[in-house]
Amino acid sequence: MGRKEPLIERNRHNRDADGVRLVRDRKPIDPDAALVQRLRRREEAAVTALVVAHGDRVHRLAIRLTGNSSDAEEVMQDALWSATRKIDRFRGTAAFRSWLYRITLNAAGQKLRGRRGEENAVTPGGLLPLAERLPC
Repeated sequence: MGRKEPLIERNRHNRDADGVRLVRDRKPIDPDAALVQRLRRREEAAVTALVVAHGDRVHRLAIRLTGNSSDAEEVMQDALWSATRKIDRFRGTAAFRSWLYRITLNAAGQKLRGRRGEENAVTPGGLLPLAERLPC
């Protein structure tokens, strides 16, 4: 019987008759898919696997964002802890690594906002010079 749609001729370079490259519907493979599933099942070893797989990268990113190692350690811990707690919010539309990096960026931003507040805060020692200048 006859077909309603014309056949598309393909050559060896996966192009149609007009030379337009054909795009196949392929779902990208996330190398962390198994880790995500383990985290969702709340496996204890999955947290260790997360730290082993991504701890160094997250720490390096945190150092670049915060500028020092001690703040970066806290940011790394906050980011990895948040990722394990909020794993059910990971939709999988992007790579897990991208999602984790965004969490790290947010954690660093919170740390920097807190640090900025500490720098502008008035300490008791900082009040003394002000108090000496006040008229009695």
